Amino acid sequence: RLKSTSVGPGGVTILQYLMDHWTPNYLSRTLQTSLRDTLQNIDDRNIQRIILNRFDVGKSSPHVTDVRTFELDNNCMAFDVDVTWESEIQAKMMITISNRLASVMGRRAVSLP
Repeated sequence: RLKSTSVGPGGVTILQYLMDHWTPNYLSRTLQTSLRDTLQNIDDRNIQRIILNRFDVGKSSPHVTDVRTFELDNNCMAFDVDVTWESEIQAKMMITISNRLASVMGRRAVSLP
């Protein structure tokens, strides 16, 4: 049987403190690395490559709303953390399209919002 416990305000405060301090540096680097790796592995016949030129998560950090723990067995525990995040993420990318797509588009510049 799975045992569940709500952490309570004290645990939420500690996790929020960590989120506030991890977001500008650690979270930003982690998300940037993940996005860069994902873009390098895109397999689309219309795209030759995508390069991530700039990435920033902004200053707002995720807001921890609730934390629950689950005892899985005697030596194992899981955490369920609920967050809300009005992120300020901005990414600037350079996309090189295939010759086939370029011929269809007539080599026009395309602007994305």
